[in-house]
Amino acid sequence: MTQYIKNLSIQRFLLILLIISTLAVTASYISQYVFGLQPCHLCLYQRYGLIFTAVILAPLILLKMFTVRSLVVASLLFLTTAGIAGYHVLVEQKVINVPESCSKSDIDTDSFDLFKKQLSAQPQVSCDEIQFELFGISMAGYNFLVCFGLALLTIYFIRQKRQLL
Repeated sequence: MTQYIKNLSIQRFLLILLIISTLAVTASYISQYVFGLQPCHLCLYQRYGLIFTAVILAPLILLKMFTVRSLVVASLLFLTTAGIAGYHVLVEQKVINVPESCSKSDIDTDSFDLFKKQLSAQPQVSCDEIQFELFGISMAGYNFLVCFGLALLTIYFIRQKRQLL
C-alpha cells in the first residue's frame, strides 16, 4: 500500500478524492429520493461539506493545480465534514443534546391553513433519530469514518510526497 501511494501522482490522488466525495453525495441523494430516508439538519450539513469539497476539488483538477496546498485544502475539508459527522453521531447516541436547529420549528400559528402548509413543509426527522443502521453504525457514523479516513490518508499522502521532494 505504501509503495502504491508513493507512486501515485497528486493529480490522480485528487481525482480519487473527488470521485469518493461525489459518490458519497450521490449515495446520500439516493438514500433520500430512492429509499425515502429524509435528512435532518446535521445530515444536510454533512452533505454540504462533501458537496463543497467536490466543488473545490473539481476546479483544482481542471486547472491542473496539483500542489501540496491543494492536498492540504482537501484534508481540511474532510476533517471539517468528519467533525460535523462526529458531532452528529454524538447527538444520535444522546451524548450531546439535540441542537436547536433540529428541534426548533418556525411555524406561524396565526392561520390554520398556513399552519397546515408549514407543518407539512417542516422536516419530520430529528437529528437524534437514527433512520438507517448497518452493523450498528449509522449513516453519520459511516460518513465520519469515510471523511476522517480520507483526511488521514491525504495527510499521509502529503507526508510521503514531502519525503520524495
